Amino acid sequence: MDAFVCLRCAAVNPTCCRMDPTCAHLCFPLSAPEKDRLSPHARAMGLPAAAVEKTSEEFLQAMRSLFPDRKSRINTLFPIPGEHLRLPTAPDGACLFLSEEGCRLPGSARPWYCQLFPMWIRRERLDMFLPGDCLVAREARSLKNSLELLAMTREEVRNLYAALCRDWGLTPEEA
Repeated sequence: MDAFVCLRCAAVNPTCCRMDPTCAHLCFPLSAPEKDRLSPHARAMGLPAAAVEKTSEEFLQAMRSLFPDRKSRINTLFPIPGEHLRLPTAPDGACLFLSEEGCRLPGSARPWYCQLFPMWIRRERLDMFLPGDCLVAREARSLKNSLELLAMTREEVRNLYAALCRDWGLTPEEA
């Protein structure tokens, strides 16, 4: 197991913690409970807890692809015109909570998506995103090895996904 794989990745790659700044509008949204959970930590660091993003059709398409069986609910959650919250980023695209030592937020305060990545549940099946710059995706080469590298179990992934769905008002069975 490599407990520092995400730290190593964030230090060198445009990853889930560091993105192309022109793609910030596609960043996974923060739910109100997630913002509430991380707000005290952001305040203590002198950072904003969230950024406000205009909802775009491109963002909606990305969200619908993540929740293919809940397109109608996604449209309701993120109407156009409208706005949603996301993690705040620096001009270079790095998450404001990212430091040289990794994420400055305690694990329990991190957004569900951050805790899940690169894992996902799609139609009740454990799945994995395969971004080329993600060290987990490059080094593990299988779902089983990825879970080992991240020191996660299938049950932990399912529980994180269920929490994400709950905070958005999506039941895991429906998502």
